[in-house]
Amino acid sequence: MKETRAKRIKTPILKNSKPITVRIPTDKYSYEKIKRGFIANFIHSLDAANIHYLVKIILSSPEHKNKKISLYTIHDCFASVNDQMDIVEQLVRKAFANLYFENNYLHELDTCLMGQIKTYCNDVLISETGERTVALTDPKTGKEEVLNIPSLPDFK
Repeated sequence: MKETRAKRIKTPILKNSKPITVRIPTDKYSYEKIKRGFIANFIHSLDAANIHYLVKIILSSPEHKNKKISLYTIHDCFASVNDQMDIVEQLVRKAFANLYFENNYLHELDTCLMGQIKTYCNDVLISETGERTVALTDPKTGKEEVLNIPSLPDFK
């Protein structure tokens, strides 16, 4: 997330208007804001993925494709008209199961993240028990730190 600076402006179009403040992005990044927002943004992306699966199921299912299903979503909340809510609830559960169990999205994500971690760290060690540790060097201090990376549970 880029840092911003405030700039007060007054429009010449409206003579009696008060000045407004506009936030202008700078070239600096706020790493604290990035760290604080990561988990919330990650959860929102999982919710969005569930909605994508839901829409895909509705459009590809012969029994639902030709029905006009009313669907309203905000993050992880789903709504529909009264006589279709049972169908929507069933399809949301199916999309959730497809995403996390049948397609094993979390396993794919773990593999992708581990690949990215391996490109930025000194060493990734996986013990015989499956415990994963990574050695990272702080670019500012040069100190090496060993971190444990949790393994995914077996969902089967």
